Parts: sequence; C-alpha cells; structure tokens
Amino acid sequence: MHENVTYPIGNIVLIDRIKKDYGYFDFLFGKIGGKAKDFQKIVKSLIYNKLTANVSINQIPNIYPDEAFEYFGLKETPAE
Repeated sequence: MHENVTYPIGNIVLIDRIKKDYGYFDFLFGKIGGKAKDFQKIVKSLIYNKLTANVSINQIPNIYPDEAFEYFGLKETPAE
C-alpha cells in the first residue's frame, strides 16, 4: 500500500515562475557549475526551504519528502 505524501507546492510554483518569467537563476548562476551539475537545483531546494519551513540545512533531508527533491530535478535526496 502506498503512503500519501503532502508538501506545500505554492513556493515551488513561485520559484518556477521566477525562473520562467525573469530568468533569475540562469542570470545569477548560469556560468557557475563546473563539476557541480546540480548547483542550480540545490540552490532552488535551499530557497524552497527558506520560504517553507526554514529548518537547518542538516535537517532538510529529514523534513521534506523525496518527491519534493524530485520536483527540482534532483535524482536523490541531498545528503547533509
């Protein structure tokens, strides 16, 4: 049996609109990367944390479900 998972999506939509309408993340972080291919995705998840629960970075993997990270394009839950 599957477990129902809920998490606030309003802030995810806000982050997507900022990316789509203003190109903010590409403007700020477009040339940054190198070995960190998921840099923008991780930044988006950190901004989502600030807008939603504002928990310690060490607690992020424990607070948010895996589906929230998948929405940002991360293949796995970030480690501490």
